[in-house]
Amino acid sequence: MEEAEEVEEMPDRSAEELVTVLHGVHCDNSKLQYYAERPSGGRVSIMPLTPFVYEFFLFNSLYQVDWAASNEDTGLVFHPENDFGESKKQRTFLSFIKHHAIEKPADLYRAFEPLLHIEKAEGDWTRITPDSRISILQGDRFFRDIRQLQVLLEQCRTPSDIPTNKKTFEILKECTYFIYLVRNNIFHGSKTLGEVYERNQKRRIEVYDLFLKGLTSLFFLASGKDTLNPCSRP
Repeated sequence: MEEAEEVEEMPDRSAEELVTVLHGVHCDNSKLQYYAERPSGGRVSIMPLTPFVYEFFLFNSLYQVDWAASNEDTGLVFHPENDFGESKKQRTFLSFIKHHAIEKPADLYRAFEPLLHIEKAEGDWTRITPDSRISILQGDRFFRDIRQLQVLLEQCRTPSDIPTNKKTFEILKECTYFIYLVRNNIFHGSKTLGEVYERNQKRRIEVYDLFLKGLTSLFFLASGKDTLNPCSRP
């Protein structure tokens, strides 16, 4: 992939240096909100794809790296292209942040807590427009999983109460795969600009973006970056 090639051409730097750079990118992207002022008053969200696409480029940069190996070395260790496809790289990344979440459940809560600040992931607006790559069934499952994640967060009396069992991480794995399918649709032009600006589509994209920011936030917490930007909440 073109993005992966760009990552491997980055100048030699330590794992800590790359984490610091990408954390800054993550925080900057969390601050970006694009609105247009209406003549009659109020404002409307525009360019809904921009934060999501930008965060996926960041996510792509993160999962190209073997972080378990890099943390034991002075330099970065990238996954070998011949042995690791995109799905395997993403699973390895999820495994890395899973180990941290099991040790510090409160960080898992902190990373995905912004999902409590949006409406429940249910109703007609969650019904995706199917195409050759994504089915209605896959879309229904994604938003059902997001709703389950919201319920897990709602039930916590304290952040450390969030369960770190197989069910929780299965939700994260399935949602990550769906997000990857959405990314492929965008990059392959399966969605027209008009579809992206449709009201319900914009709402769905905001959920995709917020979930993806949860993944990257959990990674940065696992890497010792303790400051999360509250502006990541839409």
